[in-house]
Amino acid sequence: MLTIGRDFLHGITGERSMRAIALRTGMDPSTLSRQLASGLKPDTLSAIARAFGQSPISALIAAGFYTADEARQAGRDIALAEVSTPELLRELLRRAEATPSPNVVPLRHDVDLHTVDLSQELAAATDDDGGQEEFPNG
Repeated sequence: MLTIGRDFLHGITGERSMRAIALRTGMDPSTLSRQLASGLKPDTLSAIARAFGQSPISALIAAGFYTADEARQAGRDIALAEVSTPELLRELLRRAEATPSPNVVPLRHDVDLHTVDLSQELAAATDDDGGQEEFPNG
């Protein structure tokens, strides 16, 4: 566990006493004092940051619990998990249309993909060995 110094804590809380910080955070002053001596827990640091209108994520980064890159990646992961599949597909299509690749055939918008039979195209695409068995030895 990282040891958070009083100077760091005062950066979040101003020049308040440890007792005032503990009471505002809703914790026992002796608990805060013990944690300062042995290492402030991430949940305590987060509670202190919130109580003083600071970002708990920024406090955890500044204290060394996380790097800024780890926090950014976690934020992206959370945000991406909240995106619906249709929204994700629309974004993929938007990006694909915005930066076309020379090796990609553009999507035909006049075709109803629900009614297209791709079985022959799929068979031709997967049968690249002239009809030979895929795994002749088992």
